[in-house]
Amino acid sequence: MSQRTIAIVEAKPQNFFEVADVHCQAFHPKAPWPLNKLLRADRMLALAFPITESDKSTRQMNLVAVESVGTFPLIFERIVGSVTIATVCEEKGTYVEKRRRRESPPPANQRLGIAYVSNVAVKSEFRRQGVARQLMAEAERKAREDWRCKTAALHCDGQNEAALGLYTGLGYTRLSCEPAWIPYVRLRPAVRLTLLMKRLRD
Repeated sequence: MSQRTIAIVEAKPQNFFEVADVHCQAFHPKAPWPLNKLLRADRMLALAFPITESDKSTRQMNLVAVESVGTFPLIFERIVGSVTIATVCEEKGTYVEKRRRRESPPPANQRLGIAYVSNVAVKSEFRRQGVARQLMAEAERKAREDWRCKTAALHCDGQNEAALGLYTGLGYTRLSCEPAWIPYVRLRPAVRLTLLMKRLRD
């Protein structure tokens, strides 16, 4: 009998094309050709060459949800979701990092005690099946146990009630509403991002 399972693992370079495809399906579903190809290439570059600082306390990880179908030796796998976690926040998340910056860097794995979560994406046919919750749970576990982070933070479209419901249901608290953010690819209207944070450990 064929079996179907979903596992959360760290993304490998050979996964980047699929991860970029899942990301663009979630965030730019209406992008026309050839812009859709450029967006996928842009995301693949971001995965291969993450924006980080030079000090050794900077950490970033991309996790993927992998669906496995079949029985040995015929097992087929595909990426159905992804998430990024980092100790130094990129783009809008930089707000969290700058606010608590100290003059001297803290020890490795303990930068600021904050893990920033971004780019949570799930293929449309796998939504509302717990995949995002699995991704978030593993991201939080990595941040808490491997990086010793005390807090997780993320930004969410303030009008995306489904996403807000997911994060608040996972224990995140709304802290503030950021000024309107205009996507660099103007396929969507400007949105107001809500900052949410969650305590991971004492």
